[in-house]
Amino acid sequence: LSQRNAFVSLIAEDGAAATGESLAVSLQAPEQPVAALPALYYLVLAANDPAALAAMPRRISAFTDAEEWAYNDYRETYRGFRHYMQREQQLEAECTALRTELDACRHGNTAAAPPVSTDSWLARFIKRLSN
Repeated sequence: LSQRNAFVSLIAEDGAAATGESLAVSLQAPEQPVAALPALYYLVLAANDPAALAAMPRRISAFTDAEEWAYNDYRETYRGFRHYMQREQQLEAECTALRTELDACRHGNTAAAPPVSTDSWLARFIKRLSN
């Protein structure tokens, strides 16, 4: 036997015993099996002969992509998301520092303000307002 994680398309008989096993777990209670997710699509089998339908094997089929494009797409999306979250944190920290600097300048409390670079846009803006 072998096992691996994969994004799959699962086909299983609805509400009946089949050959194989399908188990869904939840992050909130990983030790407890939970009901599988509801079907997204239904496949219907039809035949003129009821015996032909009865002879259909009861089994579970799982289909996945050999190149793992779904995992690769997920990895790239996650990497991009992490990058933008880090950039957002950096920008928020810069905004907080600039707000503190601006508030100190408005109130004439330059001692409480962090040192202002004379070439910062805020220093140039304040100088322009003073003229």
